[in-house]
Amino acid sequence: MTDEQLIALVHEALPEELSFEQIEAMRRRLPHCSELRSALAGQLRLEHALGGVLGAPRVSLDWIFAQAASGTAAAGGAARLFGWGPATAMVIAVASVGVMLQRHRAAEDARPVEQVARAVEVEIPALPAVDEPLPEPAGEPRPTEIASPSDQVDPSAPSDEESPAARQAPRAVLQSEAGPQELLAALPPGAIERPLGEQPGWFEELSWRGFEHIERQIEAIEGAHERLAEGAAQRPALVLAALSRLREPWPAGAALRLSLADSKPFRLHLWNGTQGITLARYELPRPAWAAYRSTRRASDLRPQTLALLAVDRDRYRRSGEAAADLRLQDGQLVLSRGDVPLIVVPCSAPPDAVVLEGPAALGGLEIAPCGALPLDAASTTNSLPTNIPEELTWAQQLPAGSQWNALAEGRCELLAEDTSELSWSATAIPDPGLHELVFELEDPMPGTGIYLGDDAGRPVYRLGFFRDEATGRTSFGSAARGDSRTVARHDPSQGPAPYAAVRPWLRLMLGSGWLKCWTSADGRHWSQAIEPCGRFPRGFSTAGLYALPGGGTRCLRVRRLEARKLTGLSGLAAPSVRAQVSGLTEAPTFAAWRQTVLDHCPPDVDLDAWRCACAVELLAVGSRGEMTSAVLLDLLEQTLPDESLPAAARIALLEEAALIFDAGEPALLDAFLGGYDRLGHALARQGHPRPYSAIRRSLLTTPIWTTLPIDGHEEIWRLIAAERAALPDAGSQRASAAP
Repeated sequence: MTDEQLIALVHEALPEELSFEQIEAMRRRLPHCSELRSALAGQLRLEHALGGVLGAPRVSLDWIFAQAASGTAAAGGAARLFGWGPATAMVIAVASVGVMLQRHRAAEDARPVEQVARAVEVEIPALPAVDEPLPEPAGEPRPTEIASPSDQVDPSAPSDEESPAARQAPRAVLQSEAGPQELLAALPPGAIERPLGEQPGWFEELSWRGFEHIERQIEAIEGAHERLAEGAAQRPALVLAALSRLREPWPAGAALRLSLADSKPFRLHLWNGTQGITLARYELPRPAWAAYRSTRRASDLRPQTLALLAVDRDRYRRSGEAAADLRLQDGQLVLSRGDVPLIVVPCSAPPDAVVLEGPAALGGLEIAPCGALPLDAASTTNSLPTNIPEELTWAQQLPAGSQWNALAEGRCELLAEDTSELSWSATAIPDPGLHELVFELEDPMPGTGIYLGDDAGRPVYRLGFFRDEATGRTSFGSAARGDSRTVARHDPSQGPAPYAAVRPWLRLMLGSGWLKCWTSADGRHWSQAIEPCGRFPRGFSTAGLYALPGGGTRCLRVRRLEARKLTGLSGLAAPSVRAQVSGLTEAPTFAAWRQTVLDHCPPDVDLDAWRCACAVELLAVGSRGEMTSAVLLDLLEQTLPDESLPAAARIALLEEAALIFDAGEPALLDAFLGGYDRLGHALARQGHPRPYSAIRRSLLTTPIWTTLPIDGHEEIWRLIAAERAALPDAGSQRASAAP
């Protein structure tokens, strides 16, 4: 479709009238067509004007959860905030194509956050004048250099500290000494019109340098490249041959930068002999990257086997779905968008062959010098007596034909041969609701799995291993209680396929009634590989291994087991206060629970400390999903404005809460993202010079599970614009890992 046709759709069509292809075309053209962005911005300003008339609503947590459970249908966007129904939903949906795309895909079960009395007649004021968009950073991107991220923001840095670039640049943007908080109040709505990942200045994209520039770096080895000239709705691009490869070896200290110009299949194979890593870009069910451990025959360039190492955890979609950087760093392969790591997997040596598999189209390709990226650090606080399985205490059910064997190096093995009943072995977990269960396994076989269990050790929530029907490979996925399947089917062309490695790392957590699973190649860098399953009504107290009954041999070995504590959340409660909490973990509603907490506060205990201790105890024991999420929201609202906590600690608290929180409903996702609003504004009140930069990376990488886009609230957009306006040079905001 042409840009003119897309703009006409913005003005004339209702969201429900748009096809998936039309929505996808809008999303793809949005970064490249200023007229389309202006049309969408006009719709967004209408929503802002309506929002200014009604003002910000205030509702209770109980109301939010009651409405989320009521089944009342509503549209997305502003309808969730004000309850105006389809008309306003159309405005906000069209104003953010990414939001509309995902909610178009989702089932029509969005829940409103609150209702406004429909008997009130509202006079719509005249629309404000259209503001000029923020200027793009001056100068052309420098595609031949990737600087080290020296201007990364330390959230706990002193408020008067500036980056070197900021100190050297003249203060010529504003003729005012106003700080961030004053700018927040003065900034007009509509100043920011792009999704969070596409803010000019935080990510720089590859510029087009001609077909010859790309062809000098890659050669076709199966099929031929095709040149696509620039058109009304098409950027110039080079359609890859079926197989291509880099002409020169990958130089040390350099990153491979590439930009894909369409949504067709694309894989990148990095080979060392017959072993390698395969990176695959997917468009469905959501735009994503995945990394696989791959093997090949000596004469082949395509992989023969694949085992899932990592997925991008929705970071690619949140950060703009454009140019990505690939670098080797400290024995790891890192795929990133600017300073945001998407995938981190072990890679001990540079590849001796880099193969590109089409038919995707390349919009740019560079090999440029690069620096190191700051990478996430995994928690290592183990609450079990040891992580060596042989030294733990296990409860077991071992019917005839099954064994629990101690092996070398402290490993243990569950072996079942021709059994007629379920075999299992489990160990107790303290404070299960505030722990992640980490398993390092070995040689998983179909019909076995890991689980979270009840007090007696019996399996309740299971993650099983299966034989993939199409390939015969072992895969993993959730399994309902009583599920006896040993076979599954995966299509790697339709999304990341959860093929199991020979020694997989898996991490389980039960949060807000949902069982969530992460995978890792090294036990340090994790990604959520499969969708959560639930809703489960109760918690767990044990974890272990199981083998299904049946003929033949079923075996699973465990090399390591840890219960990693969520130290931020658990540390909010003073041990002496929490020790006094008893029997306050259940109530019919959040309001009833909170009243019970107030009624039982000891006279010699501070009320805020008591509320924190009661909340932490409920989270530790585990409760119904809606109660857990409500208590988390209340705990964050109480804690995030606390200036005595360093900013980094408050950000870590949000990230831990995201692991537990249920963001399946749009209203609940909005409520959780409100924590980033509060934290950003709290930092602005404290005089932090870059309040959005302090929370930006965490917002883009938050481990919350949702199929909805995380575009933030209007207040987050205002933080962005205020920060950019306050900086002497907008260009100094660039994520320096991607020029």
